Amino acid sequence: MSFTYCKSCGHKNVYSLTPPNFCGGCGVSLGSASKVMPIKKVQRQKNQPTPVDFEDGEDINSVPDISNFKCSISNDGSYKNKMKLGDIVPNIDQVAKDQLGQNEEG
Repeated sequence: MSFTYCKSCGHKNVYSLTPPNFCGGCGVSLGSASKVMPIKKVQRQKNQPTPVDFEDGEDINSVPDISNFKCSISNDGSYKNKMKLGDIVPNIDQVAKDQLGQNEEG
């Protein structure tokens, strides 16, 4: 956005396409004598955080390179049966009914 200052009161008149004809502060005609000040774009350098090497490997400021990641999984046969959510969370049906009851009341 561009702006111009009023020579009478010093009000900063901000505009986007065409300069205003009158001052927004005091109403004096700005005319063609007002000077349009171009906006200067300034690029600021972002401060990079200093890397800290944590002993536990939980460095939140860097992403590890996992392009050569290898993993092996062994199955001792105990996972042949499918698990149900009810096996992990006891009384899941009752929890769901309780939550539905609360939502209908609230």
